[in-house]
Amino acid sequence: MLQQKNLKHIYTLKQLTDIKGQTIISSHSPYLAALANQQDLRVIAKVNGQGTSVFSLKEGLPPEELRKIHREVIHSKGELLFATAVVLSEGETEAQALPLLFETYFKKAPFILGVNFIGVGGSGSKYKPYLTFARDFNIPVFIFTDGEDKPIKGLQKVYSEVYGETDITTASNITILEGTDFEGYLLDDGFQGEVETAIKAHDGDDRISKYIAKKQGKQTKAVLSDKPACETCSQPIYECGVYDYLGDAGYRKAILEILDSDKTKYAKVVADHLCSLQPDALPPKIIALFEQIKAGIKI
Repeated sequence: MLQQKNLKHIYTLKQLTDIKGQTIISSHSPYLAALANQQDLRVIAKVNGQGTSVFSLKEGLPPEELRKIHREVIHSKGELLFATAVVLSEGETEAQALPLLFETYFKKAPFILGVNFIGVGGSGSKYKPYLTFARDFNIPVFIFTDGEDKPIKGLQKVYSEVYGETDITTASNITILEGTDFEGYLLDDGFQGEVETAIKAHDGDDRISKYIAKKQGKQTKAVLSDKPACETCSQPIYECGVYDYLGDAGYRKAILEILDSDKTKYAKVVADHLCSLQPDALPPKIIALFEQIKAGIKI
């Protein structure tokens, strides 16, 4: 069915663009938008009650940047052209969990309010096509990012390239999980019990204990050590460790490893459990993000 729809849009677009002279096509179809030449796209919108403006991709973008925008944004997520706001995060975990929590907080599904949640699939440069797209088409953008040094430095660089020099640590549209990722934040900020309960409810009460029993004391995979290279063959030195889940820190480590083993599955499992909380009891950083969106687009 989807293939038939795409063929229909391709045929329709070809018919219209084959007309001699200038052709203007008005549509809310992401399929049609994805098929069009990206530099021919125009978004017409009212801005702050001050009349109507027309937005398009800026001229002079490097060819490789244009290809990334078309491949990663317009071709696969053409619905963003019609978004009221876009919320970017690094991974699929947040992209799955945040829309569910958004609906709990606002009592409305994100799509009803025109809010799109996108996992960019990495950090740093992975954000750039989406940020450029949002800037040129005047779409408010919000970011929910991991707080380790590398992701923060990468985002700082790319965001400043697109929007001009900006301190992302104080930006009103960026929420940073200080020193950790999404799963680590939940455990660090007092939600370990909720995460543990969600895992057990889905996989059984013994899921975590069986995981620990299976791996405790076993040898880990070899990892690159900080020792000097071998004097004989000049090869780097790799070392194995031992899995250790003793104590509270070890138990927390086991939970994180279970979550990391299937991020897509556990993102929904944990989010579904958090959705049973009252809106004001959700994790503070998530509330902070939602309040930024609320203020930014006046929900």
